[in-house]
Amino acid sequence: MSDFKFEIWPTEYRKITQYFGVNPDTYAPFGLPGHDGIDIRAPTGSKIFAVAPGRVKRVQPVPDGRGYGVHVRITHADGYETIYAHLEQTLVREGNRVE
Repeated sequence: MSDFKFEIWPTEYRKITQYFGVNPDTYAPFGLPGHDGIDIRAPTGSKIFAVAPGRVKRVQPVPDGRGYGVHVRITHADGYETIYAHLEQTLVREGNRVE
């Protein structure tokens, strides 16, 4: 059993706009059974927090046409990964340790 767990909420806001697994018809063309994460609404300029300690795996500083826009990927214990997408800007670099 994994020791990984979300330790904190990733924003100062708690408005979920799309839940995991919903809208399967929308995501079928992408080969997904449904939405593969949760979307959280937060105003422009909001602080974003890593949900658990980890290391920055990837920083995408400009939109790449794949749906996440500006985003950061963090790897965590036991191979878990979180993605922080639709960002205004990034303030971390690949390899940074985050808490």
